[in-house]
Amino acid sequence: MNAKTKSIAVILGTLLVGVIIGSLATGAIFSNRVAEIQALRKENGMSRFLERMIEPTDEAQQAEIQAVLRETERRHMEIRRSVALEHRDVFVDMRRSLDQILNDDQKAALSQRVEKDRKRRKGFMRGDGPSRFGGPPFDSTRARKPFGRRGLNKDSLRSMRVYADSTGS
Repeated sequence: MNAKTKSIAVILGTLLVGVIIGSLATGAIFSNRVAEIQALRKENGMSRFLERMIEPTDEAQQAEIQAVLRETERRHMEIRRSVALEHRDVFVDMRRSLDQILNDDQKAALSQRVEKDRKRRKGFMRGDGPSRFGGPPFDSTRARKPFGRRGLNKDSLRSMRVYADSTGS
């Protein structure tokens, strides 16, 4: 091998290693973000997120904040459950209507596909088990703190107000 060929091989090898490392890092970051969002969807997930973000100044304020967050969470879960039931009813009605139109092969194919999707989503959407993208399951105790290390503070609130004013929100 001459020097030119070696140089090209080193450059291509470096490029390949960089692409592989970049792909792995992107997958890990995406997996962590998906897990964080899944944690918010779980019971008390949003309350824990907001409490960490607010950083109560003392125990009295923390108790008041927790009471408000618990009540809001209870109401929110009620709404989610009722919407989920309505959503299920809509799809049951759709399946009944389709069953009158489809032949036996089409019904079997549709049922098989629905069951396959249900099994695939079961672990992924509920955050059970290891991440679909590789890596360990989400650990909420190691999650990054919203709004940086200091959490929600006067500067971040000011920034949000300025942004909201500038967008007309």
